[in-house]
Amino acid sequence: MWKKNIGAGFFALMCGALLVGCSGGKTFRVKGTIEGAKNGTLYLQYEQDGRYVSVDSLEMGRDGRFDLTGEANEPRMYYLAFGKTAPVLSFFAEGVPVTVRAHIDSLDRAQITGGEGQTLYNEFMDYMREFAARKETAYLNILRASAQDGPKDSLADYTAVYERLDRRQLQYVANFVATHPDNPLSPLLAYTFLNKGYSPLLDTLQAKFTPEVAASLYGQEFSHFVTQAKNTLVGMSVPEFELRSDSVSFRREDFAGKTLFLVAWTAGDPVNIDYMSALKEVYEQWHPKGLEVLSSCIGGSDQEYGYDIYSLSLPWNEVRDARGVKNELVDKFALTGTLPSGVLVGADGTILARGVSPEALEDVLEYLWQQQK
Repeated sequence: MWKKNIGAGFFALMCGALLVGCSGGKTFRVKGTIEGAKNGTLYLQYEQDGRYVSVDSLEMGRDGRFDLTGEANEPRMYYLAFGKTAPVLSFFAEGVPVTVRAHIDSLDRAQITGGEGQTLYNEFMDYMREFAARKETAYLNILRASAQDGPKDSLADYTAVYERLDRRQLQYVANFVATHPDNPLSPLLAYTFLNKGYSPLLDTLQAKFTPEVAASLYGQEFSHFVTQAKNTLVGMSVPEFELRSDSVSFRREDFAGKTLFLVAWTAGDPVNIDYMSALKEVYEQWHPKGLEVLSSCIGGSDQEYGYDIYSLSLPWNEVRDARGVKNELVDKFALTGTLPSGVLVGADGTILARGVSPEALEDVLEYLWQQQK
């Protein structure tokens, strides 16, 4: 229940709310209106190596109208962003014009028309928003039931509802991808949402993709994700990694002989903050017994990150690497999509657990401690 639905946060980095695709180096136009938008610069961008690259821009007037042009060698995601802020919309071009009708206060309800991929994406996101709303309600019920004055007898029921919704969401994604194996949108949805480690389902979906889709940008990224997931199963040796910022660098060998919990999270989200707060309690209890934690924030604005770091006051090493799926931990351990997510590594370098909550982590550590006695 610590998991964050990607549609509410991390998917803004991965997909946002609008898709466009194009092929063969053709140019495409995306135009429309964002009502209520103040004067400022609107950028058309694509993502490369976890960074946004601007390809066109304009100064918006009070009428909120825009008309931008981009170019891509194959179907891929593009984004609209105001200034240096995170993208507000994203789109998938297929050599046809894309039209946007939106209001600045309700961007999640933007009306977007384009090619076949955009039509499929609209259908997909309608269902995902429904899942997100229902999971948010279930999560709030869990929080209320967990409070000191909350109805304790209903906690298990609310938790079961949340977990059932999570399973139904994964089933929907798998069925949607399997139904559209010839669309280059499908592998992107697969590795964005089916991201809880390796499962034979990933091989099944990969085998269904047409040769053209398998060779596409997102088909290749999905293949890479499946490979990384297979290489970081529980019981395998932890791969080489290096987390770097401007002033610090951490490698696998820096934690040789130590029990290490690696965690990827995003700033500006209550679920992630609750998780990190609970992880602090586990760390304070188990650090004297040898537990080390290394975390990396992969999303959220710089302002949100600064506020969360100040309020959390993390007692372990933290590296800011807001490159989404290109973040070192996310890439090496196939942690795309659902955040926060962590990997427990034993003192001998063996992966002991994946995707564990702070409570489950504490149980695993207690078991390991008893085994050492």
